[in-house]
This record gives sequence, C-alpha cells and structure tokens, in this order.
Amino acid sequence: MPEQARIRVNFSLREIEIAGDRETIEHFLQRFDSIIDGFKAAPTPTAPMQIAPPGQLPLAQTGAPPGTGMPAEFGEYLHQFADSVSEVDRVLIAASFVQANESENSFRTRDANALLQEQGIRLGNASECVRRNVSARRVFSMGQSRYRLSRVGLQHLQGLRS
Repeated sequence: MPEQARIRVNFSLREIEIAGDRETIEHFLQRFDSIIDGFKAAPTPTAPMQIAPPGQLPLAQTGAPPGTGMPAEFGEYLHQFADSVSEVDRVLIAASFVQANESENSFRTRDANALLQEQGIRLGNASECVRRNVSARRVFSMGQSRYRLSRVGLQHLQGLRS
C-alpha cells in the first residue's frame, strides 16, 4: 500500500491543501516554490484580521476578512439575496458568512442560526436545514459539529444572488 501524505499551508487563508501518495506529493513539491512566490506577489491585507475562537464569533461585530468580497455586516450580505429564498438556502447564506469569518474556515449550525435570529429570521429546524444542504452536497461535515461549504454550495450561492 502506498504511503499517504498530507500538506496544508494557510498563509492567512489563501490556503493550499494536498493529500495523496508520496509520488503525488513529490510532484506538487516541485511546483511549491512558484506557488509561494505567487502568494508573495499577491497583495496582503493591510490590517490584521480579528479572529474569534471557534464557537465564540462576535456576531454583532463581525467583519469579513479582506479579499472575501463580503460586506462587514451579515445583514448587508443577506440583502444581496432575494427575500423568497428557502430556509435551507438562508442557512447556507448565513453559513457562508460565518465560514468567511471563522479561523478554521468552517461553521457550526448554531452560529449560522444565531446570525439569522439577529436579523429576525426564525427557522423551524436549523439542523434539518444543514442536513438538507449536506444531502444536496452544498455542505460537507468536518466532524465535531463543524461543516464547510463545498464548491457546489458556493456555486449555488452565486445563483441565488438577486
């Protein structure tokens, strides 16, 4: 059985992650210097990002990280979407905002639900909405009640913008 390896680089959420057998990793490492040079050439945020500990997101004072294209306030972000979106989609919208502000690049159901409640949106069952997003492959589980939006989920959000 081939030996498995994994490399993860964050550099303030520009993120690279690769996993595979030793041959795949060695092939990637040959191009690693050019990728790092690309990171160096890209503009860096001018102010350090304030990151809350997991589960401790300061919901009333969130500020989207530079380069995410998100407004600093969740309410402003939510208004980019039609009022007629389903509860499942509203959870996905809130989850994307939480994930953009989270150091682990993931979200918890309770954090997404809390953002919606601050906007006066009461969900019937937030956990069921997340489960439906998982079933639709818009979100995947990262364990320990943490989730991350998938590429499909991000594309779905782009389609929902009004």
